[in-house]
Amino acid sequence: MSCNGRCVDVSGDNLNCGRCGNVCASDRFCASGSCQTPFTCQSNFTAAPAGCSAFPLDLNKCGVAGTPVVETLTETPGGGIIDHPLTSAVNEGFRLSGQASSTSRFSGYLNFVFKSELFPDVALVRQDNSIGSDGADLSFEMLSSPYSCARPGLLRLEADANAKYQMRFERFLLSGKHNAGGASLATAVPLDVNAGGRACDQVCGRISPYCATGEDRQQFYRFTLPPRSAAVVELASRSFYWLGFYVHLDAFQSNENVICRLASLDAILDYRFTRGRLVNNTFAPQEVFLKILTNGNTPADYNLAIAVEP
Repeated sequence: MSCNGRCVDVSGDNLNCGRCGNVCASDRFCASGSCQTPFTCQSNFTAAPAGCSAFPLDLNKCGVAGTPVVETLTETPGGGIIDHPLTSAVNEGFRLSGQASSTSRFSGYLNFVFKSELFPDVALVRQDNSIGSDGADLSFEMLSSPYSCARPGLLRLEADANAKYQMRFERFLLSGKHNAGGASLATAVPLDVNAGGRACDQVCGRISPYCATGEDRQQFYRFTLPPRSAAVVELASRSFYWLGFYVHLDAFQSNENVICRLASLDAILDYRFTRGRLVNNTFAPQEVFLKILTNGNTPADYNLAIAVEP
């Protein structure tokens, strides 16, 4: 088409989109003769991409690696507080399991507390257990964090004088990319999609509300979305209490503009799952940043799978 005496392809010209003089806004581009948004988002997406081993999301990819180190913890006469100092790695987990009972006909207690490595007075996770003469099966788990303020440095057992218990205390390393995310857009960690023929990736970790500056509430990843293609993500998350809160997955551009909220989960004790899809409508590759964050006051574990559709 001729616009002001110049031959113009109005199907893809941002200054003459579909017709002469039709200018697309700065956040739009011209495609097929109409001004379009660079991205299209779909939440609650159901289809799984073909050819990706990460779909459906496999929680075991961030499971226990190798043989756990096991210690047996038993009661001390008279009860009271028993502290077990810890040094924990970024990809380490801790688990207590066993039986406890009370020698009294009234209920007793055995409480578990993991305290912060950086701030010893701060309880990261606490579980209060009431125990009776008929006994109870107890379990308690804590995963480490990239941040020392949210990493366990001490396990505390609080027991009354009548408590009898034998607990198995396991320390284990987590397989896969655990707690690999960056603390900001500037330090976002690349995901292995479209690299070396690899089309999909899976990461996992823990987000928590313990650090005063809030850096432990979110983790950042990034990837390149090819022209006119789509990426599918699957998010799984759980919290430590029945009172649920939300874990979100937001997509950003490199200029920190928000693209959309790709996925959102009401996290409870058991893992919940959801999927989202992000489409690059442009004819150029786009760098996309993903932020996993929580709005809650208790820690949450997440698993994230991503694939670029073939």
